[in-house]
Amino acid sequence: MKALVINCSPVRNGATAEIVKIVSEELSSRYDVKTVCIDDYKFEYCKGCRSCHKTAECVQSDDVDLL
Repeated sequence: MKALVINCSPVRNGATAEIVKIVSEELSSRYDVKTVCIDDYKFEYCKGCRSCHKTAECVQSDDVDLL
């Protein structure tokens, strides 16, 4: 089983990063863990076009699919 741990803090080496590290280490004995920092990715705001309602995919080109 896989686990994704996301650091959503803009401070890369702050307290949240330390918590993310501890959680990742604890989970790694039971799961295949991927840890990411949200600041490393580019996300666009939803345009409200509703194209995804028909295709189940967003028309925008950003990093969502990488996660």
